Amino acid sequence: IDESGTKKVTVNLPDNLTVFAIRAVAATKKDKFGFEKSEVSVRLPVIVQPSLPRFLRIGDSFSAGGVARVVEGAGGKALFSIAADGLDLGTTKPNAWNDITLPDKKARPIYVPMTVLPSTYDDNGKLTRDSITVRMSVRKAQSETGDAFRVSIPLLPDRAPHTNIVVGPVTKDSSFVFEKIADVPRPNTCNRYLLVSNQSAVIKVLNAIRYLILYPHSCTEQRVSRAYPSLAYKGIWDKIGIETPDERLLDYVNETLDYLAKVQTASGLFAYWPGGDGSINITAYSVEFLSMVKKLSEHNGRYRFDETVYERAIRALERAVRSDYSNFLGGYEFYERTTALYALAFAKRVGHAYAVELALFNGEADPLSQARIYTALHESGKTFKGHLLKGLENKLWNHLVFKKENGKEVFAGMQSGSPKIGAVMHGSQVNDLSGIVRAFARGNSKPQKAHMVTKKLIAMGSSDGWGNTHANGLALLALHDAIFHNDRKRSRVAVTLTANGTTESLKTPDSTGVIKKTLAAEDYGEISYTENKGHDDIQVMLYERYLPRAKGGMVEAVQEGFAVKRRLIYVHENDSADTKVWIDSGGMTHTVNLGATIEEHVQVSNPKTNHFVAVSIPLAAGFEYLNPELKTASKDFHPKGRTPDSGTYNTFLDDRIVYYFNRMEAGTYDFYFRVRATTSGTFTQPPAHAELMYQQDVFGHSPGTEIQIVSKE
Repeated sequence: IDESGTKKVTVNLPDNLTVFAIRAVAATKKDKFGFEKSEVSVRLPVIVQPSLPRFLRIGDSFSAGGVARVVEGAGGKALFSIAADGLDLGTTKPNAWNDITLPDKKARPIYVPMTVLPSTYDDNGKLTRDSITVRMSVRKAQSETGDAFRVSIPLLPDRAPHTNIVVGPVTKDSSFVFEKIADVPRPNTCNRYLLVSNQSAVIKVLNAIRYLILYPHSCTEQRVSRAYPSLAYKGIWDKIGIETPDERLLDYVNETLDYLAKVQTASGLFAYWPGGDGSINITAYSVEFLSMVKKLSEHNGRYRFDETVYERAIRALERAVRSDYSNFLGGYEFYERTTALYALAFAKRVGHAYAVELALFNGEADPLSQARIYTALHESGKTFKGHLLKGLENKLWNHLVFKKENGKEVFAGMQSGSPKIGAVMHGSQVNDLSGIVRAFARGNSKPQKAHMVTKKLIAMGSSDGWGNTHANGLALLALHDAIFHNDRKRSRVAVTLTANGTTESLKTPDSTGVIKKTLAAEDYGEISYTENKGHDDIQVMLYERYLPRAKGGMVEAVQEGFAVKRRLIYVHENDSADTKVWIDSGGMTHTVNLGATIEEHVQVSNPKTNHFVAVSIPLAAGFEYLNPELKTASKDFHPKGRTPDSGTYNTFLDDRIVYYFNRMEAGTYDFYFRVRATTSGTFTQPPAHAELMYQQDVFGHSPGTEIQIVSKE
């Protein structure tokens, strides 16, 4: 402050409608100071606030918009305009000014009828439009004084799409036949094509990666299983000559890195879910992935790699590789030690003594554990004695069975592995074989036999890859190491396509070995053989994904391992008994008054003990979940029904509630929660669904229904 004794300071404030607290402090260098404070209120004479659903589903129709209020001055004549991307506004003209009257100092709802327009789907079956944008403006008639908002609302499908994938060979003696789609797909939702290749591994890999991209759940294992293989294959697709199947890879890798930080426990281990117990198995898998990201991050700053998270996990695995570690899962001590060793090898942090100990004293260990020790010795960068590696290799060959067929040696499968490695550790023969293939990719004394084993792993793949997220992850990584990271001979493939009576010759471009042909829903025909020198092993995949014409509210109940029932409980304000209505069949319409409280009850019958179960309960867009854990929650938020077991982890989202069980005992499970009808209109409520996350053909769901929310006026 100069000799005048005063100072004027300019403060820039954001354009927020709020009250700003301003505090000024003055002080000398020694002992004098003083302060003053005041408030500045920033207001508009007229304001408008959005009054819209938190999300929408395709086909929903409703009445919504905004709520206007005169804050300063008198009410009177006013104008409003509204526009939306992805909504039909009925008779309301987009962006046109419409006459209204605003009362003095009172809220004035401005609602117009809206219907969600159909949307198209991309090659991975995702909506090309994933949100709806609504813009609304209000101003006084005789001035430019007014307010406006722009809101983006998530757009979700009203039902699960139908997916059909068929894989088959084309030979000199047989063709691949495809029929037209018997169902009637919704317009612009059918994604259908043929993929032809003389590399059957390419077909299986694409199926597996697509399965991982579309998988609906997202625990730690499932996130890593999508991000890790996709990252490994990132540079492969250009070599093969096809488009990458995961266009969101960078974003998804970063999302997974952020998630890992959230699920890391105090011990440094990662859990399946936030707040859960740490798992050596899932930590080792995650550290493998993090080691790859760390390496890539040295040349690419776009990954949000956290060195602290990585080092804490490494230290946790260094403790877990020791025999005196105290937190092993009972009965899996050796398995978890080898899993930790395996991950430490990819991080170049293997302790020589522990590696030798596990290599020498593996006894009757399961095949995957022995394969991981063998891989760890090769991957660690340390030098180990030849007899140690040779002994491990011999044990791996002893797990494999070969036999003679027509005088030719063929791979006949595996001898049984450890009976302990089951659902808890996601064990399977695919996992064992993947471990052996990945081990032999680093060195083996019988390359011809090793190639037979790799071909068997490829042959075990099907329309969903290798059956679940973990098996797909391990198989993809094994094939990457055994086949795809090497330069391969690529040659031209030629086939004949006969579609709807018209014949054309198809050849691979640039000798990549892959042909893609897009089909319409009504196309039918066959792929037949054309002379291909030295390439008789031609595989064809037919991929079909579309939304059936019937809305999600028409879906009937299905029981394929679980029985799922759902009912609505109308909560009455007085002391009269609540009205309870079961949703018995698809196509029903249930009417609810605007503002009413509904208690939802979902019942799942589980016939036997299962591991890794997901119970997903979608909500109608006109409903808003009432969270009883909020400090402001009233008694209306608390359901009368009791949920005795809410699982290992649960998540409460705007559009659905999901309960996850790492272990679900046989029995009947009841889930209760409350919602409030907040928007008038007609909304699809998709079925409640229960499934095994690692065996999705074991599932069940309730019927879908339609919720009609009506105003009392």
